[in-house]
Amino acid sequence: LRMTDSRTYDKSKTANKNLKWPVSPKEIQYVTGKVSGVAITTNENESVKSISEGTVMFCGVYRGFGNVVFVQNKSGYMYVYSNLGKISVNEGDSITVNQKLGNVSVDTRNGKSQLMFMVFKGSDPIDPSKAPRA
Repeated sequence: LRMTDSRTYDKSKTANKNLKWPVSPKEIQYVTGKVSGVAITTNENESVKSISEGTVMFCGVYRGFGNVVFVQNKSGYMYVYSNLGKISVNEGDSITVNQKLGNVSVDTRNGKSQLMFMVFKGSDPIDPSKAPRA
């Protein structure tokens, strides 16, 4: 899984704020380019919660993304929660839906409390609004 952060926002796409998201969304922007996912603007220091059960495959600093948690579910989807200020789980942990993974951090590029959220199936990015939730 290769991720590099050079974000471009896709203003033509909108995400459904009524779906279950890792944080309560004030704004959801699709990100395209080398990174594919959504940037979710939320409340300062808000808890980031898992939208799927699974296993923590990696947690820690990931180049250009700050603190990151990768959770893989039984169907092989990889949920990537990045720009965390603090991480509340450990590698190898079994995660349940709604389990706290950490707290959102302020994005240094725009000064907003923002979670970068990506989902992959194998090495292919999946639209986070279409990813399984459970």
